[in-house]
Amino acid sequence: MLFGGSDRLTVSFLSGSVTILMGRYYPNIMNFDHR
Repeated sequence: MLFGGSDRLTVSFLSGSVTILMGRYYPNIMNFDHR
């Protein structure tokens, strides 16, 4: 149970980090989202 919840939080956190990194390194991709 703890492992599953922790894994889910980790995946969510990684997804958010990836999105932020993508927006930083590839602003063109996130341009439509961040004007």
